Amino acid sequence: MDPIQLGKNNNDKPGTFMLNYDLQADQNLSSVPQGAEAIVRSYDSASVFFRRWAAVFIDSFLICLILFGLLMWSIDLSPKEDSPWQIFAPFMWVGSYLLLGPIYYWLLETFFGMTVGKWAMRIRVVNANGQLPGIGQAAIRNLLRILEFCPLMLNGIIAGILVLAHQKRQRLGDMAAKTFVLKVRHLEPLERNRLVGMRVTHITIIVLALASLIGGISFVVKGITADQILETKDGRYALTVPGGWTADDTTDSELVASSWSSGYNIIVGSVDSGMPDGELSLGDYQMAMRYSLPAALDAELGDEESEQISLNGMEAYRFEMNGYDDEGQVQAYSVTVTGDEGNYYYIVAWLSEEGQVGENYRSFRDRHSSKLDKLERIVGTFKPVDGSVAI
Repeated sequence: MDPIQLGKNNNDKPGTFMLNYDLQADQNLSSVPQGAEAIVRSYDSASVFFRRWAAVFIDSFLICLILFGLLMWSIDLSPKEDSPWQIFAPFMWVGSYLLLGPIYYWLLETFFGMTVGKWAMRIRVVNANGQLPGIGQAAIRNLLRILEFCPLMLNGIIAGILVLAHQKRQRLGDMAAKTFVLKVRHLEPLERNRLVGMRVTHITIIVLALASLIGGISFVVKGITADQILETKDGRYALTVPGGWTADDTTDSELVASSWSSGYNIIVGSVDSGMPDGELSLGDYQMAMRYSLPAALDAELGDEESEQISLNGMEAYRFEMNGYDDEGQVQAYSVTVTGDEGNYYYIVAWLSEEGQVGENYRSFRDRHSSKLDKLERIVGTFKPVDGSVAI
């Protein structure tokens, strides 16, 4: 039997409006359906249900990707890390999804009857005559989508149950708008210009989503790998650490930072360089630290004397300590003492790693020399806040 053509009076009766339906495609149907409602009634409950929900997943995924890219881009452009935009950005993302989602469905279903997801699943939204829904029908259908996919409606679960249970396979939005979702093979193809426009639009959306994904991931990677500038609590000095380090503001120290993945730890403390009975020299201060820190950290002072160095143009002293933590890991310390007329600072940096059986401190340091060198480079970025030093 030849397919029944849309708009053709196949029974020579006035007012009979038929959809293009190929009986050979669905031989299980016993009669020729008339109109969109008749066709959708012929579908088994799961036939369109799974296609519709797969389409929802695809569309939601694409929208989320686009918004993810926009969110990361906007955060990247915000002037400060603690700017109000960065605080409220996640809430704005949710609001944008609730706004963009209905507009996305409304426009694509108005002009093409298909979102990208429906295009992939080969289904289309139509009115009772099998034509594209009008702008008003599509608007009603997708305004109710907001209600049907809210938490009170179990985020779309009730809508899914309705599609499964209702003879016309309609959710509330379809019932209110008098629309149906049919398989594309049971419908007349779109006119050529509209079909080309649909394909261009859908491909553009897919490309935009992929670009947003790549851009968003790039931003996340940049945030993880980019250097961070951490200031001391007095706001006078700063230390530049790699991305991925975390700072602890709950201690009394000027600055505490660590990297769990690399076993690095840094503590910065300070003392007023002015004393009641006279000036405390930096050399005196480093000697005091050399005497007190090993006892405070349950560590052993290294064999070598303190080394006088220049730290970004400032006078400084450096000495080594070694010890073990409560779990038996070796602690290789490097202590740097520096400062100015206002304050002296001690910077305790150490690497915490498992030692080998019978390994002494010197062989441990030799084995991890590259890591300890990197730790010293990080300490070497310590300088006044009017500038920073790259690692």
